[in-house]
Amino acid sequence: MFLQHRRSFWGLQLLLSAVTIVIGLIRRTTQPMYVFLGFALTLGGAMGNLIDRLVFGHVIEFV
Repeated sequence: MFLQHRRSFWGLQLLLSAVTIVIGLIRRTTQPMYVFLGFALTLGGAMGNLIDRLVFGHVIEFV
């Protein structure tokens, strides 16, 4: 059933990935600042992709 709704599947996967990254950030507060920067950039990209999927139905790549 869930595979019939591909947009929902990718949106849920992206949301779960973002939540996992946030939980990892909260649990690892003793890491150096550059580690947080990497997580922040990854989370920002994931959030941007989620917004693109919700608004446009696909991700717009900037290469």
